[in-house]
Amino acid sequence: MRKLLFALMMAATPAMAQINLSSGLNAYYKFSGNFRDSSGKGHHGTAQNGVNFTKDRWGNANSAANFDGVDDWVSIASTGNITAKSKLTMCFHYKSTSTNGQVLLSKSEFYNNAPNRQFQVGINYKTWGGDGVMLSTDHDLSCSNVTFSHYSFSKAVLDTNWHCVIVSFDSSYKKIYVDGILLARDTVKLTANNFSLDSCSGDLLKLGVWWDYDPQWFKGQMDEIRIYKRILNPEELDSVCKQIKTVPVDTNTSIENITAQNTYDIYPNPAKDVLYLESETGQDVYITITDVAGSVMQRHKASGTKISLPVSELHTGVYILTISNDEGIPLSVKRFYKSE
Repeated sequence: MRKLLFALMMAATPAMAQINLSSGLNAYYKFSGNFRDSSGKGHHGTAQNGVNFTKDRWGNANSAANFDGVDDWVSIASTGNITAKSKLTMCFHYKSTSTNGQVLLSKSEFYNNAPNRQFQVGINYKTWGGDGVMLSTDHDLSCSNVTFSHYSFSKAVLDTNWHCVIVSFDSSYKKIYVDGILLARDTVKLTANNFSLDSCSGDLLKLGVWWDYDPQWFKGQMDEIRIYKRILNPEELDSVCKQIKTVPVDTNTSIENITAQNTYDIYPNPAKDVLYLESETGQDVYITITDVAGSVMQRHKASGTKISLPVSELHTGVYILTISNDEGIPLSVKRFYKSE
């Protein structure tokens, strides 16, 4: 009887997704004064033409890679197949000071028209179809015995703030997250070989460049690059980008503890003109909207189970919405995307 009761209790208990950011990690670049791979796989990078180090998004010195936009890049040999074939997640933080089309990560040869090309992650390619984050699965005959090009774009991220980007490829299904929000999903539907992203075992993984005669140099900073041979679960995706903004709370009033008692939902997300906030209690709340750099964009005092917030005058991008009570204690923190 006890065994049966235990079995019933286990069946009734919801499964909890686990966060294990070390599982399937195939490369990890912290840029803490060097270009070494901290995953233990030995995929160390080599700086080309003077890539140096600068402050990271928290102001820590020598903790992010700095690219000059002229000729800086980092090469990483693909010994042991650094990326993956059918399942791949790449996470990184970046900050750019240029509005030009530029490549952050890519995989191909560096010379001779970039043979064995497999993918690009870039920004600001408006003439190609979008000016946000781009995930290109561009293959050629030398790599996969078939040629196909396929470009996916997020919404625009044209500013000089730090952003957290996650791109994933799951057997032809592509997703792009910016600052924890899913902004693009797409499917490669061009060839029978579209289930394989990384069809070549060699070639270079490159940071900050495409190839020799079409470099598309990156100008800005990159940090915390993680490459996985698997798809991260939602909790892991959130964990990678969760430190976009730190909310000062004490141990007795943590965001997790308070949010469990006060449920708030926001929609639509992305939002164009009006963002709605719904709650179960309808209590008086103070609402602050900040950009990802921490600058306050709006403040509101409101009450009711459904609150409308005007966002039409905000620039396109990601924002943080903090809901607090009259004592200034955060009740919930939400991220939303302001669309065009």
